[in-house]
Amino acid sequence: MQKNSLRIDVLGTSFTIVAEADRLYLDGLLKRYKLKIEEIQKGAGVDDPLRVAILTGFALYDEIERMRSGGPAGHGSYEYMRIGERLDDLSSQIDAVIGDDPFSSQPREKSNRVYLLKPECKHYDWGSAEWIPKLLGIDNAESQPWAEMWMGTHPGGPSQAICPGGLVPLKNLSGDIPFLFKLLAAEKPLSIQVHPNLEQASTGFVRENAAGISLDDPRRNYKDPNHKPEILCALTPFTVMAGFRKRQHIVELLDAFGCPALVSLRRELRGELSDEAAYRGFLNNLFGMRQEQKDELLSYIARHIGEVKIRVPACSKEWELIETLHTYFPGDPSVIAPLYLNVIELSPGEAVYIPAGILHSYVRGFGVELMSPSNNVLRGGLTRKSIDTGELLTILEPRAFKPDVLKPVPINETYASYLTPVKEWTLSVIHQADEDDECGDPTERAPKHSLEHFPEAKDAILIVTQGSLAVTFFDGMGNLTLERGESVFIPGHVSRDSFTLKGLFTAYVASRGL
Repeated sequence: MQKNSLRIDVLGTSFTIVAEADRLYLDGLLKRYKLKIEEIQKGAGVDDPLRVAILTGFALYDEIERMRSGGPAGHGSYEYMRIGERLDDLSSQIDAVIGDDPFSSQPREKSNRVYLLKPECKHYDWGSAEWIPKLLGIDNAESQPWAEMWMGTHPGGPSQAICPGGLVPLKNLSGDIPFLFKLLAAEKPLSIQVHPNLEQASTGFVRENAAGISLDDPRRNYKDPNHKPEILCALTPFTVMAGFRKRQHIVELLDAFGCPALVSLRRELRGELSDEAAYRGFLNNLFGMRQEQKDELLSYIARHIGEVKIRVPACSKEWELIETLHTYFPGDPSVIAPLYLNVIELSPGEAVYIPAGILHSYVRGFGVELMSPSNNVLRGGLTRKSIDTGELLTILEPRAFKPDVLKPVPINETYASYLTPVKEWTLSVIHQADEDDECGDPTERAPKHSLEHFPEAKDAILIVTQGSLAVTFFDGMGNLTLERGESVFIPGHVSRDSFTLKGLFTAYVASRGL
């Protein structure tokens, strides 16, 4: 019988079990377990993850015994109270056994504390050897590529919180955070890709589960049932390709490029077809190019790109980008993506929001990225990973679309937010500078404007990208100084009147939405 795997996240730890049970049955068990945890937390009024786990175990075991004896399963508030009376004593005995384990060091009650984070870094081959190490003040003598730094509770790279007793999984303090906050350092181009909307992700996840495709199978498209809207904000000049150009503009660029192997790509775009049929047909022809056409394109770029630059100088940005992509991915038809996708140049502080269904690629630059915590990616080129062009065409938004370049909208003199339609999260920036707009030692100069109270009322993660930030508390908790590259988790329950953020600095903030 086919074995199925079930990934379980509990107390900040992830593990997988394999069983010969039906996949939907295993998913149902996991869903019931999560519901039971929520029921226990609400009914017993217990927040501590370790105690919740113990109490959930008691409750589930009691339900099993009741069913075995033919009695009714379930608990009222009285049963919760009776179990809860003995829980403190049992928990203290467990603490004595655990000793200095991080679980015993986590706060038992909510307090006015913010937590310095230990994020997880990713070293993909497209990463930069310079940007993230320089921000963190790390000597990268071996020139290892640093691609991303993750801040959040995503199981693929969960952060840890630095507590008085040691490192504690951030999830123990925050629960599941509905966003993933990143530093992204792209020295080389990322794949051309598209993300599904919520309905497409949910349907695809169920379909691939039913087909028995394991989560770690390279052919797997849907790793979870969630969508993945995202915003990228530049810290350096950043080149992005995103959204289809208008049909006529694509035809004009193809004509200007002049490669005979691409003549057939014009057909659907020039015809009387609807936009939906035209854009899908164009990509279908591109993905289906014969090998001799790919070889001809490869040869044309190698021999004629210099001539094209001279002949049509008005499109030099596109020609140079094709040449760059060809260097990394020779023979891939998607190197002509600058002819059918908009090329967007972001200056530091500018951002671009990528909704579901929009083809895009982050080409080069360093920035902060905020997204919903999903791994659902359909790739369409510039990659050596698995490509499912059929599924990509299914979830694609087949229309001309150029993302707006977003600038932060001021909330006050120092705090501004980037406006997107996403409800789960918000990206904001704090900029406190002196008259000369320089960042430096906060003890030497006073900022022109100061943020007296942190304005976000919900869970937030803050990272300093420039200068130095002093978190000053008013309740005897002491002070915390953050340097460039350091980040903190600010729980939503912490009183915003209990601390201030002082200094000359720039910091980006990801916060929960509605």
